[in-house]
Amino acid sequence: MKTPVTQVGLYKNKKMNLDTITLLPEEIRKVLIRGIKTVGSTDTDRRLLIEDWDCRDRFKKTTSWHIPSGELIRTLVKLGPIVSVGAGYGYTESLALVLGADLIATDINPTSSNSWCRGGKYYCKVEELDAAEAVRRWPDRNVFLAWPPYDTPMAYEVAEAMSPGQLLIYVGESAGGCTGDDSFFSMLHSEFEEIEEILIASWSGLHDNCTVYKKLDKK
Repeated sequence: MKTPVTQVGLYKNKKMNLDTITLLPEEIRKVLIRGIKTVGSTDTDRRLLIEDWDCRDRFKKTTSWHIPSGELIRTLVKLGPIVSVGAGYGYTESLALVLGADLIATDINPTSSNSWCRGGKYYCKVEELDAAEAVRRWPDRNVFLAWPPYDTPMAYEVAEAMSPGQLLIYVGESAGGCTGDDSFFSMLHSEFEEIEEILIASWSGLHDNCTVYKKLDKK
């Protein structure tokens, strides 16, 4: 069970949070450290709350929709080769590449006109490719899918394109949340096996997790 914090901080435990902080820009580190220090506190500064929310919004639009953790990065290295779909600016992917991950980052629109990512920079090479097409092009690679757009078929099409035995490293909310659609979660339930859960951080008010799934052979 997750315990909420009062600022735009993190869930889960301090050990994992500090592991995460070393991966992030200084501006974001200050927000997260403040969140760790005020877990359970009711004494909050409204001005700081607004500033922290704005900081989170900038990070989401210019860097990454999720907060990478050391454990997530190590998982991407361990489970390679990987194809990342919907990679956006490729921030998490770049951290994994530094550690030697065998990873190809792709996005359907890695340009300044991408409505999901605005005003930032690309942290690694991101190939222009539809998500499902990328999965089909590299069937020997496991798939990294983080924060697929809400109520669109993108996540379902990725899962459908995968072959039995392939692993899916999924970062996002559960069914009924603000990532993916009902068809995606139905397929996860019927055609995938949950392998492990990876610790990541979450902004207050969001409920994303990281789970590794294996696609089953339904024949």
